[in-house]
Amino acid sequence: QIRYLQGDYSGCLTHFDAAVGSKFEEQALVYKGLAYMWLYQSTHAQHTFDKALEKHPQSVELLYNASLLAYRSEKYDEANGYINRLLAVAPDDADARLTKALIQTKRKEYVASNLLLREMLKIDDENASINYSIGVNYYHLDERDLACDYFRRARDQGHDQAQMAIRNYCKGR
Repeated sequence: QIRYLQGDYSGCLTHFDAAVGSKFEEQALVYKGLAYMWLYQSTHAQHTFDKALEKHPQSVELLYNASLLAYRSEKYDEANGYINRLLAVAPDDADARLTKALIQTKRKEYVASNLLLREMLKIDDENASINYSIGVNYYHLDERDLACDYFRRARDQGHDQAQMAIRNYCKGR
């Protein structure tokens, strides 16, 4: 794990293999998959996560990182499958719920995404990422005034992309 934390992603891979079968196996497999992600070896990362999930099917960390890898690879249906499995294990996980909403947006499920995001906003109304994401969904739903309202909220909460969205989409609103 030290070599991983030092950024020696290639060098740490064999050390993670040595942990297979130990009480540290699950954590080692998470880090191994992440190391492959840092090395831009998505196929190896996916294989690592999938094999690890065969042994640890309810691992929140494995499911979350597998969903992020699929999302980053633009495999949104696959990402959705992982995140749904994660939410079955940890339904209140805020990161998983936000990831689910982002996947829904990529799948053009804007209304469903906004329902989830607005539910999350009730718990954390100062979350710039949630406000920005709601704005993105309203933009795609052609609700431009609402989109701009949420972009402004996100900007006021320090979200960097919100300022660009306001400049590009909210002229005269």
